[in-house]
Amino acid sequence: METRDLAYEAYRDLLVGSGEDAVVVVPDYHGVTPYARALAEGFASNSGRLGVVLDLYGDQGMPATGAEAFSAINPMMTDRQLGLKRLQACVDQLHGQGVKRITLIGYSCGGTMVYDAARTGMDIDGVIGVFGLFDPLDNRPLVMRSVPDRKVPLLALVGGEDDLVTRENYQPFIRELTAFGIDWQLHVFGGAKHAYTLRQEDNLEVQSGEEPALQLFNESANRRTERLIDQFLGEIFS
Repeated sequence: METRDLAYEAYRDLLVGSGEDAVVVVPDYHGVTPYARALAEGFASNSGRLGVVLDLYGDQGMPATGAEAFSAINPMMTDRQLGLKRLQACVDQLHGQGVKRITLIGYSCGGTMVYDAARTGMDIDGVIGVFGLFDPLDNRPLVMRSVPDRKVPLLALVGGEDDLVTRENYQPFIRELTAFGIDWQLHVFGGAKHAYTLRQEDNLEVQSGEEPALQLFNESANRRTERLIDQFLGEIFS
């Protein structure tokens, strides 16, 4: 599909398709990869939807190795407000382009960013995290955290054998979302590890000669994830 850039500040978000409904792919720490582009194209293939890939680092940066990607994303994970500002800038641009409804879908660290958008009540309509990290934005006791005025529906998808999102992380995340009054779903896929939607040919770390032991494609979990995402988007954009 034909793509174009939405350029602002130092960034060039990738746009595919057109419409008043947008699905913004917030990629993992490798940035604007061919896999992220393919996701946006898939979301745009549904008539009337705009697919977007968030340009995390500027100039559609794509660090290839795990070490390079970790170094690039680390500032946003250390200071989570940086990620929120990056998302807000994209959302503002899309609203300025006439987009009415926006769903953010984030992968791994990108999932953390979109969860933060829901935690803070960003002006969006839905949030999906795919093996997104559940780390809280605010380490204060739950009763002392700010409850967002806007309640953004949230879908969390995670592998049951994910070493980065462990079972011990589930309940604190659920308690937080429930306390905030968010309409949430959590689906756990047995046997799936981190990055379970990435085939070897899509995994930059594998392509770079690395052997990421925490990551392994899982066909059934990937298929179920696609089905749940389609269902969730159908509800949000109905």
